[in-house]
Amino acid sequence: MIFIIAVFFITACQDNSKDYLRGWIGVYEFEETEEFYNTRLNENTIWKILYKITIYEEKGEYFANIEIDGDYFHSLYYEDEGEDKDFTMMRVKSQVFGNENWISLTLLEYFNHGILKSNSESSNDVLISFRREKSDIYTYWGRIQTIVWDNLGDNEIYFEKINISQE
Repeated sequence: MIFIIAVFFITACQDNSKDYLRGWIGVYEFEETEEFYNTRLNENTIWKILYKITIYEEKGEYFANIEIDGDYFHSLYYEDEGEDKDFTMMRVKSQVFGNENWISLTLLEYFNHGILKSNSESSNDVLISFRREKSDIYTYWGRIQTIVWDNLGDNEIYFEKINISQE
């Protein structure tokens, strides 16, 4: 009888051990813009980068899809309208580890335009981490880095939760 109670208790604890990650489920976004002088084009260029992280649960495990997309604008070819180009920078599937106040996303699969790519990152690499304090999400950059140097600081608020759940 004691054995059955112990097995039930251990099983119940294991089943609930990741429930604290449920509060992280949702969509997080951060957008940054950088204007710089492009010496090759001899003009100003504007980069706009959107970081989108979707955290979800699948069969008791927590994962995140990371999408980083960009847009740049320069006026070399079209003086009145300028030229606007969209591009995909990165697609990554990661595993989520942590607790109700802190998570780290580690690399599982690296995709670019839907094709699995080989890369130098390993599955142990932390891509990015978040710390939650009340409704604020603090960012700790890992292998994923911002393009704007001023945004490279850790323990700053960059990402915002824009969707509560993707269930």
